[in-house]
Amino acid sequence: MLSNHSLMAKNPPAPEIPASLIDEFGDLQKLRDEFAPTEALYQKRYKELKDLLAAAPPEATFVESGERWTLDISARRFERTVDVKRVRKRLGVELFLRVCSVSMKALESYLLKPEIEALTSSAQTGSRTYAVQPIE
Repeated sequence: MLSNHSLMAKNPPAPEIPASLIDEFGDLQKLRDEFAPTEALYQKRYKELKDLLAAAPPEATFVESGERWTLDISARRFERTVDVKRVRKRLGVELFLRVCSVSMKALESYLLKPEIEALTSSAQTGSRTYAVQPIE
């Protein structure tokens, strides 16, 4: 359960959160933090493998062995892409604009910050963060 000291006067009452859930979440966060260097190294090695196979034909498969492990490498997966111009033509502009979305990352590649601010809106609808602190 959340303690009242963590709530500001303007906040509504906190929902009932079981202490066991908070403690398990904290334990898992600690394990996740301890594992972070391993995950970072795994991602680095994964990228090295991808780079080594970048020029291989997409349908090629491989089985390679180290001293302790065998690595099965599959053919590339199929990916679907959208021909945006043809979709716009098929749907018409009005419907096309209802089904399309533009990422902020894409806008940042082409527009300056003031231009983006003029074209976007902001609302507090994003995800929450859940930060655990050990009780001392």
